[in-house]
Amino acid sequence: MVCYLRSAEKRNVTGVNILIYGEPGTGKTELVKTLSRHCGFELFEITMQDMEGHPIDGKDRFSAYQLTQKILANKDKSVILFDEIEDAFPNVNFSPFGHVTRPDFKKAWVHQLLEENLIPAFWLCNSVVQLEDSVLRRFDFVLNLRPPTRNIRRRILDKYLGHLGLSDAWLAQMAEHEHLVPAHAESSAKIAAHLDVENTKELEQNLERIIGNKLQVMGLSRKPRTVISCETRYSLEYLNPDQDLEALTNGLQHNHQARICLYGAPGTGKTAFAHYVAKKLDKPLLKKQASDILSKWVGEAEKNISAMFDEAETDDMVLLIDEVDSFLLDRGTSQNSWEITQVNELLVQMESFKGVFIASTNLLNLVDAASLRRFDLKIKFDYMTPKQAWRLFLQVLEEHGCNVNSEIEQYKADLTRLDNLTPGDFATIVRQYRSLNKTIHPRYLLSALEKECKSKPGRGKSIGFMDA
Repeated sequence: MVCYLRSAEKRNVTGVNILIYGEPGTGKTELVKTLSRHCGFELFEITMQDMEGHPIDGKDRFSAYQLTQKILANKDKSVILFDEIEDAFPNVNFSPFGHVTRPDFKKAWVHQLLEENLIPAFWLCNSVVQLEDSVLRRFDFVLNLRPPTRNIRRRILDKYLGHLGLSDAWLAQMAEHEHLVPAHAESSAKIAAHLDVENTKELEQNLERIIGNKLQVMGLSRKPRTVISCETRYSLEYLNPDQDLEALTNGLQHNHQARICLYGAPGTGKTAFAHYVAKKLDKPLLKKQASDILSKWVGEAEKNISAMFDEAETDDMVLLIDEVDSFLLDRGTSQNSWEITQVNELLVQMESFKGVFIASTNLLNLVDAASLRRFDLKIKFDYMTPKQAWRLFLQVLEEHGCNVNSEIEQYKADLTRLDNLTPGDFATIVRQYRSLNKTIHPRYLLSALEKECKSKPGRGKSIGFMDA
Protein backbone atom coordinates (compact mmCIF):
# COMPACT_ATOMS: atom_id res chain seq x y z
CA MET A 1 0.00 0.00 0.00
CA VAL A 2 2.85 2.39 0.82
CA CYS A 3 4.54 1.81 -2.54
CA TYR A 4 1.25 2.08 -4.40
CA LEU A 5 0.18 5.31 -2.68
CA ARG A 6 3.54 7.01 -3.18
CA SER A 7 3.77 6.02 -6.83
CA ALA A 8 0.16 6.98 -7.56
CA GLU A 9 0.71 10.40 -5.98
CA LYS A 10 3.82 11.09 -8.07
CA ARG A 11 2.14 10.03 -11.32
CA ASN A 12 -1.24 11.67 -10.59
CA VAL A 13 -3.10 8.36 -10.97
CA THR A 14 -6.88 8.69 -10.68
CA GLY A 15 -9.30 6.18 -9.16
CA VAL A 16 -7.05 5.09 -6.28
CA ASN A 17 -9.40 3.43 -3.75
CA ILE A 18 -8.39 1.15 -0.89
CA LEU A 19 -10.95 -0.93 1.01
CA ILE A 20 -10.05 -2.08 4.54
CA TYR A 21 -12.54 -4.26 6.40
CA GLY A 22 -12.52 -6.32 9.57
CA GLU A 23 -14.07 -6.75 13.00
CA PRO A 24 -14.61 -3.67 15.17
CA GLY A 25 -11.59 -2.68 17.23
CA THR A 26 -8.97 -4.35 15.06
CA GLY A 27 -7.34 -0.99 14.29
CA LYS A 28 -8.56 -0.06 10.81
CA THR A 29 -8.71 3.69 11.44
CA GLU A 30 -5.38 3.70 13.26
CA LEU A 31 -3.81 1.79 10.38
CA VAL A 32 -4.93 4.46 7.90
CA LYS A 33 -3.58 7.23 10.14
CA THR A 34 -0.28 5.41 10.52
CA LEU A 35 0.04 4.82 6.76
CA SER A 36 -0.73 8.46 6.02
CA ARG A 37 1.93 9.68 8.44
CA HIS A 38 4.44 7.18 7.09
CA CYS A 39 3.87 8.36 3.52
CA GLY A 40 3.92 12.04 4.51
CA PHE A 41 0.29 12.56 3.42
CA GLU A 42 -2.30 14.80 5.05
CA LEU A 43 -5.43 12.86 5.99
CA PHE A 44 -8.95 14.30 5.65
CA GLU A 45 -11.88 12.38 7.13
CA ILE A 46 -15.42 12.52 5.77
CA THR A 47 -17.71 13.84 8.49
CA MET A 48 -20.58 11.90 10.04
CA GLN A 49 -22.44 14.98 11.35
CA ASP A 50 -23.66 18.38 10.23
CA MET A 51 -22.73 21.79 11.63
CA GLU A 52 -25.24 21.37 14.48
CA GLY A 53 -23.81 18.00 15.45
CA HIS A 54 -26.68 15.97 14.05
CA PRO A 55 -25.91 12.74 12.16
CA ILE A 56 -26.12 12.87 8.38
CA ASP A 57 -27.39 10.08 6.16
CA GLY A 58 -25.45 8.10 3.60
CA LYS A 59 -26.42 10.26 0.63
CA ASP A 60 -25.17 13.41 2.38
CA ARG A 61 -21.94 11.67 3.31
CA PHE A 62 -21.40 10.82 -0.36
CA SER A 63 -22.03 14.48 -1.17
CA ALA A 64 -19.48 15.51 1.47
CA TYR A 65 -17.01 13.07 -0.09
CA GLN A 66 -17.64 14.49 -3.55
CA LEU A 67 -17.15 18.06 -2.29
CA THR A 68 -13.94 17.08 -0.47
CA GLN A 69 -12.56 15.59 -3.68
CA LYS A 70 -13.18 18.88 -5.52
CA ILE A 71 -11.68 21.04 -2.77
CA LEU A 72 -8.51 18.91 -2.54
CA ALA A 73 -8.16 18.37 -6.30
CA ASN A 74 -5.04 20.53 -6.53
CA LYS A 75 -3.60 19.78 -3.09
CA ASP A 76 -0.60 17.46 -3.22
CA LYS A 77 0.04 14.65 -0.72
CA SER A 78 -3.56 14.36 0.42
CA VAL A 79 -5.68 11.28 1.17
CA ILE A 80 -9.31 10.91 2.21
CA LEU A 81 -10.76 8.57 4.84
CA PHE A 82 -14.38 7.43 4.44
CA ASP A 83 -15.07 5.47 7.64
CA GLU A 84 -18.15 3.37 8.51
CA ILE A 85 -19.19 3.11 4.87
CA GLU A 86 -21.99 0.71 5.86
CA ASP A 87 -23.97 3.87 6.72
CA ALA A 88 -23.64 5.12 3.15
CA PHE A 89 -24.67 1.94 1.37
CA PRO A 90 -28.25 0.63 1.49
CA ASN A 91 -29.28 -2.47 3.35
CA VAL A 92 -29.28 -5.55 1.18
CA ASN A 93 -32.45 -7.62 1.11
CA PHE A 94 -32.38 -11.25 0.07
CA SER A 95 -34.88 -12.89 -2.26
CA PRO A 96 -35.03 -16.14 -4.27
CA PHE A 97 -33.68 -14.13 -7.20
CA GLY A 98 -30.58 -12.79 -5.42
CA HIS A 99 -29.64 -9.53 -3.67
CA VAL A 100 -32.09 -6.65 -3.89
CA THR A 101 -31.17 -3.10 -2.88
CA ARG A 102 -33.22 0.02 -2.51
CA PRO A 103 -34.43 1.33 -5.89
CA ASP A 104 -33.26 4.87 -5.09
CA PHE A 105 -29.63 3.80 -4.70
CA LYS A 106 -27.67 5.30 -7.62
CA LYS A 107 -25.16 2.55 -8.34
CA ALA A 108 -23.86 4.14 -11.53
CA TRP A 109 -23.14 7.38 -9.67
CA VAL A 110 -21.21 5.51 -6.93
CA HIS A 111 -19.30 3.55 -9.57
CA GLN A 112 -18.25 6.81 -11.15
CA LEU A 113 -17.09 8.17 -7.78
CA LEU A 114 -14.84 5.13 -7.41
CA GLU A 115 -13.37 5.42 -10.87
CA GLU A 116 -12.68 9.13 -11.30
CA ASN A 117 -11.51 10.40 -7.89
CA LEU A 118 -8.36 12.52 -8.10
CA ILE A 119 -7.41 12.13 -4.43
CA PRO A 120 -6.67 8.61 -3.11
CA ALA A 121 -9.34 7.36 -0.72
CA PHE A 122 -9.51 4.80 2.08
CA TRP A 123 -12.91 3.14 2.59
CA LEU A 124 -13.43 1.39 5.93
CA CYS A 125 -16.14 -0.99 7.14
CA ASN A 126 -16.67 -3.85 9.57
CA SER A 127 -18.34 -6.11 7.01
CA VAL A 128 -18.65 -6.13 3.23
CA VAL A 129 -22.02 -7.91 3.23
CA GLN A 130 -23.82 -4.71 2.15
CA LEU A 131 -21.47 -4.02 -0.75
CA GLU A 132 -22.46 -5.48 -4.10
CA ASP A 133 -19.92 -7.18 -6.33
CA SER A 134 -20.10 -4.31 -8.81
CA VAL A 135 -18.91 -1.98 -6.04
CA LEU A 136 -16.33 -4.35 -4.55
CA ARG A 137 -14.53 -4.92 -7.84
CA ARG A 138 -13.93 -1.19 -8.22
CA PHE A 139 -11.63 -1.10 -5.20
CA ASP A 140 -8.12 -1.60 -6.53
CA PHE A 141 -6.61 -2.67 -3.21
CA VAL A 142 -8.53 -4.71 -0.60
CA LEU A 143 -7.25 -5.63 2.88
CA ASN A 144 -9.01 -7.83 5.43
CA LEU A 145 -7.72 -6.78 8.83
CA ARG A 146 -8.13 -9.95 10.86
CA PRO A 147 -8.14 -10.17 14.68
CA PRO A 148 -4.55 -10.27 15.98
CA THR A 149 -2.77 -13.56 16.48
CA ARG A 150 -1.61 -14.75 19.90
CA ASN A 151 1.88 -13.22 19.56
CA ILE A 152 0.45 -9.87 18.49
CA ARG A 153 -2.16 -9.98 21.27
CA ARG A 154 0.70 -10.35 23.76
CA ARG A 155 2.47 -7.33 22.25
CA ILE A 156 -0.78 -5.34 22.48
CA LEU A 157 -1.16 -6.22 26.17
CA ASP A 158 2.48 -5.32 26.84
CA LYS A 159 1.98 -1.95 25.14
CA TYR A 160 -1.18 -0.91 26.98
CA LEU A 161 -0.88 -2.78 30.29
CA GLY A 162 2.83 -3.57 30.60
CA HIS A 163 3.52 -0.56 32.84
CA LEU A 164 1.12 -1.80 35.52
CA GLY A 165 3.49 -4.45 36.92
CA LEU A 166 1.24 -7.37 35.97
CA SER A 167 2.69 -10.88 36.14
CA ASP A 168 4.10 -12.46 33.01
CA ALA A 169 1.92 -15.53 33.55
CA TRP A 170 -1.24 -13.38 33.66
CA LEU A 171 -0.30 -11.52 30.48
CA ALA A 172 0.46 -14.82 28.72
CA GLN A 173 -2.90 -16.24 29.79
CA MET A 174 -4.84 -13.14 28.70
CA ALA A 175 -3.11 -13.31 25.31
CA GLU A 176 -5.05 -16.55 24.80
CA HIS A 177 -8.25 -14.49 24.31
CA GLU A 178 -8.98 -15.20 20.64
CA HIS A 179 -11.14 -12.11 20.17
CA LEU A 180 -9.01 -9.62 22.08
CA VAL A 181 -8.32 -6.57 19.89
CA PRO A 182 -6.34 -3.35 20.52
CA ALA A 183 -9.49 -1.44 21.46
CA HIS A 184 -10.19 -3.82 24.36
CA ALA A 185 -6.69 -3.44 25.80
CA GLU A 186 -6.73 0.34 25.32
CA SER A 187 -10.08 0.82 27.09
CA SER A 188 -8.97 -1.50 29.92
CA ALA A 189 -5.82 0.56 30.41
CA LYS A 190 -7.95 3.71 30.51
CA ILE A 191 -10.03 2.29 33.38
CA ALA A 192 -6.98 0.86 35.18
CA ALA A 193 -5.47 4.35 35.34
CA HIS A 194 -8.35 5.38 37.63
CA LEU A 195 -8.34 2.33 39.92
CA ASP A 196 -6.83 2.82 43.35
CA VAL A 197 -5.46 -0.70 43.55
CA GLU A 198 -1.96 -1.50 44.77
CA ASN A 199 -2.28 -5.28 45.00
CA THR A 200 -1.24 -6.88 41.69
CA LYS A 201 -3.52 -9.88 42.10
CA GLU A 202 -6.54 -7.66 42.71
CA LEU A 203 -5.67 -5.50 39.70
CA GLU A 204 -5.40 -8.57 37.49
CA GLN A 205 -8.83 -9.76 38.68
CA ASN A 206 -10.34 -6.35 37.95
CA LEU A 207 -8.84 -6.29 34.44
CA GLU A 208 -10.07 -9.83 33.78
CA ARG A 209 -13.58 -8.71 34.71
CA ILE A 210 -13.38 -5.57 32.57
CA ILE A 211 -12.13 -7.43 29.47
CA GLY A 212 -14.44 -10.40 30.06
CA ASN A 213 -17.53 -8.22 30.41
CA LYS A 214 -16.75 -6.41 27.17
CA LEU A 215 -16.30 -9.66 25.26
CA GLN A 216 -19.39 -11.23 26.80
CA VAL A 217 -21.69 -8.39 25.81
CA MET A 218 -20.52 -8.90 22.23
CA GLY A 219 -21.57 -12.55 22.39
CA LEU A 220 -17.99 -13.82 22.78
CA SER A 221 -16.36 -16.01 25.42
CA ARG A 222 -15.35 -13.99 28.49
CA LYS A 223 -12.62 -16.47 29.39
CA PRO A 224 -9.35 -17.07 27.55
CA ARG A 225 -8.42 -20.47 26.21
CA THR A 226 -6.98 -22.67 28.94
CA VAL A 227 -4.17 -25.19 28.82
CA ILE A 228 -5.22 -28.78 29.40
CA SER A 229 -5.20 -29.78 33.05
CA CYS A 230 -2.86 -32.66 33.91
CA GLU A 231 -4.04 -34.42 37.06
CA THR A 232 -1.35 -37.10 36.74
CA ARG A 233 2.16 -37.05 35.32
CA TYR A 234 1.81 -37.41 31.56
CA SER A 235 3.54 -40.32 29.82
CA LEU A 236 3.08 -42.07 26.49
CA GLU A 237 3.44 -45.42 28.25
CA TYR A 238 -0.17 -45.15 29.47
CA LEU A 239 -1.61 -44.76 25.97
CA ASN A 240 -2.66 -47.73 23.87
CA PRO A 241 -2.52 -46.60 20.21
CA ASP A 242 -2.11 -48.67 17.06
CA GLN A 243 0.89 -46.55 15.98
CA ASP A 244 4.29 -45.83 17.52
CA LEU A 245 3.67 -42.37 19.01
CA GLU A 246 7.30 -41.84 19.99
CA ALA A 247 8.44 -42.48 16.42
CA LEU A 248 5.70 -40.17 15.13
CA THR A 249 6.75 -37.36 17.47
CA ASN A 250 10.41 -37.75 16.48
CA GLY A 251 9.41 -37.63 12.82
CA LEU A 252 7.40 -34.44 13.31
CA GLN A 253 10.42 -32.79 14.91
CA HIS A 254 12.22 -33.16 11.57
CA ASN A 255 9.24 -32.57 9.27
CA HIS A 256 6.81 -30.06 10.76
CA GLN A 257 3.94 -30.92 8.45
CA ALA A 258 1.32 -33.64 8.88
CA ARG A 259 -2.43 -34.30 8.93
CA ILE A 260 -3.35 -36.71 11.69
CA CYS A 261 -6.72 -38.08 12.81
CA LEU A 262 -6.92 -39.48 16.35
CA TYR A 263 -9.95 -41.60 17.18
CA GLY A 264 -11.11 -43.74 20.04
CA ALA A 265 -13.21 -43.74 23.19
CA PRO A 266 -13.37 -40.63 25.41
CA GLY A 267 -10.50 -40.34 27.89
CA THR A 268 -8.05 -42.50 25.94
CA GLY A 269 -5.59 -39.59 25.63
CA LYS A 270 -6.22 -38.08 22.18
CA THR A 271 -6.33 -34.43 23.23
CA ALA A 272 -3.50 -34.87 25.72
CA PHE A 273 -1.33 -36.32 22.95
CA ALA A 274 -1.93 -33.23 20.80
CA HIS A 275 -0.68 -31.09 23.69
CA TYR A 276 2.31 -33.42 24.01
CA VAL A 277 3.15 -33.02 20.32
CA ALA A 278 2.98 -29.23 20.56
CA LYS A 279 5.26 -29.25 23.59
CA LYS A 280 7.79 -31.53 21.89
CA LEU A 281 7.80 -29.33 18.79
CA ASP A 282 8.14 -26.24 20.99
CA LYS A 283 5.08 -24.70 19.32
CA PRO A 284 1.88 -23.23 20.79
CA LEU A 285 -1.28 -25.28 20.39
CA LEU A 286 -4.36 -23.74 18.78
CA LYS A 287 -7.31 -25.80 19.98
CA LYS A 288 -10.71 -25.44 18.33
CA GLN A 289 -14.04 -27.14 18.89
CA ALA A 290 -17.16 -27.24 16.78
CA SER A 291 -18.68 -24.41 18.85
CA ASP A 292 -15.77 -22.17 17.81
CA ILE A 293 -16.39 -22.86 14.13
CA LEU A 294 -20.10 -23.36 13.52
CA SER A 295 -22.39 -20.37 13.09
CA LYS A 296 -26.09 -19.69 12.60
CA TRP A 297 -25.16 -17.57 9.55
CA VAL A 298 -24.71 -19.34 6.22
CA GLY A 299 -21.12 -19.04 5.04
CA GLU A 300 -19.77 -17.91 8.41
CA ALA A 301 -18.44 -21.36 9.36
CA GLU A 302 -16.37 -21.46 6.17
CA LYS A 303 -14.85 -18.10 7.08
CA ASN A 304 -14.08 -19.36 10.59
CA ILE A 305 -12.36 -22.45 9.17
CA SER A 306 -10.23 -20.33 6.86
CA ALA A 307 -9.34 -17.88 9.66
CA MET A 308 -8.43 -20.79 11.96
CA PHE A 309 -5.91 -22.24 9.51
CA ASP A 310 -4.55 -18.76 8.73
CA GLU A 311 -3.93 -18.07 12.42
CA ALA A 312 -2.23 -21.43 12.97
CA GLU A 313 0.05 -20.96 9.97
CA THR A 314 0.84 -17.32 10.71
CA ASP A 315 1.76 -18.04 14.34
CA ASP A 316 3.42 -21.40 13.53
CA MET A 317 1.05 -23.32 15.81
CA VAL A 318 -0.04 -26.93 16.03
CA LEU A 319 -3.74 -26.92 15.11
CA LEU A 320 -6.14 -29.25 16.95
CA ILE A 321 -9.83 -29.63 16.12
CA ASP A 322 -11.47 -31.52 18.96
CA GLU A 323 -14.69 -33.46 18.35
CA VAL A 324 -14.29 -33.01 14.60
CA ASP A 325 -17.25 -35.33 13.99
CA SER A 326 -19.56 -32.50 15.09
CA PHE A 327 -19.30 -30.84 11.70
CA LEU A 328 -17.15 -33.06 9.47
CA LEU A 329 -20.18 -35.18 8.62
CA ASP A 330 -20.58 -37.64 5.79
CA ARG A 331 -21.49 -35.57 2.73
CA GLY A 332 -23.57 -38.43 1.36
CA THR A 333 -26.02 -38.06 4.24
CA SER A 334 -25.99 -34.25 4.38
CA GLN A 335 -29.38 -32.68 3.78
CA ASN A 336 -28.25 -29.04 3.45
CA SER A 337 -25.84 -27.53 0.95
CA TRP A 338 -24.06 -25.54 3.65
CA GLU A 339 -23.10 -28.78 5.43
CA ILE A 340 -21.31 -29.89 2.27
CA THR A 341 -19.54 -26.56 1.75
CA GLN A 342 -18.21 -26.66 5.32
CA VAL A 343 -16.62 -30.05 4.70
CA ASN A 344 -15.26 -28.88 1.35
CA GLU A 345 -13.70 -25.79 2.92
CA LEU A 346 -11.97 -27.86 5.59
CA LEU A 347 -10.55 -30.24 2.97
CA VAL A 348 -9.18 -27.35 0.91
CA GLN A 349 -7.58 -25.77 3.97
CA MET A 350 -6.15 -29.10 5.15
CA GLU A 351 -4.38 -29.76 1.88
CA SER A 352 -2.77 -26.33 1.71
CA PHE A 353 -1.86 -26.07 5.41
CA LYS A 354 1.90 -26.00 5.99
CA GLY A 355 1.96 -27.26 9.55
CA VAL A 356 0.79 -29.99 11.91
CA PHE A 357 -2.99 -30.47 11.87
CA ILE A 358 -4.58 -32.89 14.33
CA ALA A 359 -8.26 -33.84 14.43
CA SER A 360 -9.75 -35.96 17.19
CA THR A 361 -13.07 -37.78 17.33
CA ASN A 362 -14.91 -40.29 19.47
CA LEU A 363 -17.20 -41.23 16.58
CA LEU A 364 -15.11 -42.11 13.55
CA ASN A 365 -18.08 -43.74 11.80
CA LEU A 366 -19.77 -40.34 11.46
CA VAL A 367 -16.82 -38.66 9.76
CA ASP A 368 -16.96 -38.15 6.00
CA ALA A 369 -15.10 -41.05 4.32
CA ALA A 370 -13.54 -38.85 1.63
CA SER A 371 -12.26 -36.55 4.36
CA LEU A 372 -10.58 -39.42 6.19
CA ARG A 373 -8.54 -40.21 3.08
CA ARG A 374 -6.95 -36.75 3.33
CA PHE A 375 -5.29 -37.63 6.65
CA ASP A 376 -1.75 -38.97 6.51
CA LEU A 377 -2.33 -41.05 9.63
CA LYS A 378 -5.45 -42.37 11.34
CA ILE A 379 -4.47 -43.53 14.82
CA LYS A 380 -6.79 -45.49 17.09
CA PHE A 381 -6.50 -44.91 20.85
CA ASP A 382 -7.77 -47.97 22.68
CA TYR A 383 -8.50 -48.75 26.31
CA MET A 384 -5.50 -49.34 28.58
CA THR A 385 -3.96 -52.78 28.84
CA PRO A 386 -3.96 -54.43 32.31
CA LYS A 387 -0.23 -53.68 32.70
CA GLN A 388 -0.71 -50.02 31.82
CA ALA A 389 -3.65 -49.67 34.21
CA TRP A 390 -1.67 -51.22 37.07
CA ARG A 391 1.36 -48.96 36.50
CA LEU A 392 -0.83 -45.85 36.45
CA PHE A 393 -2.69 -47.11 39.54
CA LEU A 394 0.63 -47.25 41.43
CA GLN A 395 1.75 -43.87 40.07
CA VAL A 396 -1.41 -42.09 41.23
CA LEU A 397 -1.04 -43.57 44.72
CA GLU A 398 2.61 -42.51 44.89
CA GLU A 399 1.80 -38.97 43.69
CA HIS A 400 -0.71 -38.63 46.53
CA GLY A 401 1.55 -39.85 49.31
CA CYS A 402 0.29 -43.40 49.62
CA ASN A 403 2.84 -45.95 50.81
CA VAL A 404 3.14 -48.41 47.91
CA ASN A 405 4.27 -51.77 49.28
CA SER A 406 3.63 -55.47 48.81
CA GLU A 407 0.14 -55.18 50.32
CA ILE A 408 -0.95 -53.21 47.26
CA GLU A 409 -0.73 -56.41 45.20
CA GLN A 410 -4.07 -57.59 46.60
CA TYR A 411 -5.84 -55.02 44.39
CA LYS A 412 -4.07 -56.00 41.17
CA ALA A 413 -6.35 -58.84 40.14
CA ASP A 414 -9.53 -56.80 40.61
CA LEU A 415 -8.08 -53.81 38.73
CA THR A 416 -6.95 -55.85 35.75
CA ARG A 417 -10.49 -57.18 35.26
CA LEU A 418 -11.60 -53.69 34.27
CA ASP A 419 -11.15 -53.84 30.52
CA ASN A 420 -12.39 -50.35 29.61
CA LEU A 421 -10.15 -48.14 31.70
CA THR A 422 -8.64 -44.95 30.26
CA PRO A 423 -6.09 -42.43 31.55
CA GLY A 424 -8.98 -39.97 31.70
CA ASP A 425 -10.69 -42.14 34.33
CA PHE A 426 -7.72 -41.72 36.68
CA ALA A 427 -7.72 -37.94 36.10
CA THR A 428 -11.46 -37.86 36.91
CA ILE A 429 -10.92 -39.70 40.19
CA VAL A 430 -8.14 -37.31 41.22
CA ARG A 431 -10.45 -34.34 40.61
CA GLN A 432 -13.24 -36.05 42.56
CA TYR A 433 -11.08 -36.59 45.63
CA ARG A 434 -9.74 -33.04 45.38
CA SER A 435 -13.30 -31.67 45.37
CA LEU A 436 -14.26 -33.86 48.34
CA ASN A 437 -11.00 -33.01 50.13
CA LYS A 438 -10.29 -36.68 50.69
CA THR A 439 -7.09 -38.71 50.70
CA ILE A 440 -6.63 -41.22 47.92
CA HIS A 441 -5.86 -44.76 49.03
CA PRO A 442 -6.00 -48.11 47.16
CA ARG A 443 -9.45 -49.33 48.17
CA TYR A 444 -11.22 -46.07 47.38
CA LEU A 445 -9.27 -45.60 44.14
CA LEU A 446 -10.24 -49.08 42.94
CA SER A 447 -13.88 -48.57 43.92
CA ALA A 448 -14.06 -45.21 42.12
CA LEU A 449 -12.48 -46.67 38.97
CA GLU A 450 -15.00 -49.51 39.01
CA LYS A 451 -17.82 -46.98 39.21
CA GLU A 452 -16.43 -45.03 36.25
CA CYS A 453 -16.21 -48.18 34.14
CA LYS A 454 -19.77 -49.24 34.98
CA SER A 455 -21.13 -45.85 33.91
CA LYS A 456 -19.79 -46.15 30.36
CA PRO A 457 -22.12 -47.22 27.53
CA GLY A 458 -21.30 -50.68 26.23
CA ARG A 459 -19.00 -51.28 29.17
CA GLY A 460 -16.82 -54.34 29.41
CA LYS A 461 -16.49 -56.83 32.24
CA SER A 462 -17.04 -55.75 35.84
CA ILE A 463 -15.62 -56.94 39.10
CA GLY A 464 -17.48 -58.16 42.15
CA PHE A 465 -20.91 -59.74 42.36
CA MET A 466 -23.38 -59.39 39.51
CA ASP A 467 -27.18 -59.59 39.53
CA ALA A 468 -28.61 -62.89 38.39
